[in-house]
Amino acid sequence: MVIGLTQFEMNKEAVLLFSEMNDLGFMPDEYSLGSILSGCAHLGALLAGMQVRAYVMKCGFEFNLVVGSSLAHMYMKTGSMQDGQKIIKSMPIHNVVVWNTLIAGKAQNGYAEEVLDLYC
Repeated sequence: MVIGLTQFEMNKEAVLLFSEMNDLGFMPDEYSLGSILSGCAHLGALLAGMQVRAYVMKCGFEFNLVVGSSLAHMYMKTGSMQDGQKIIKSMPIHNVVVWNTLIAGKAQNGYAEEVLDLYC
């Protein structure tokens, strides 16, 4: 449900449902965590994203590629470029998704020259 809501850009509803599911004891997987972080990014909801990050760390998903990329995206999309870069730097594996997340974050935040350097 959380994934579906974020795919249809019903991000507020996704955040509320995620909170309800958490209260009821449901355990999210990497994809629902990635989706809720994406929803927080689109809402510009840095505080909610930081709360999800605490949950991510509690559950041991901080080094998961899907979750880590989504977390970095959330930070960069909400203007916390440095925090997003720290997340990416801490990830043990850097694949094309991770690099694209970093490139997109830098582009959205006006670091055009660094985008070109990373691309090369």
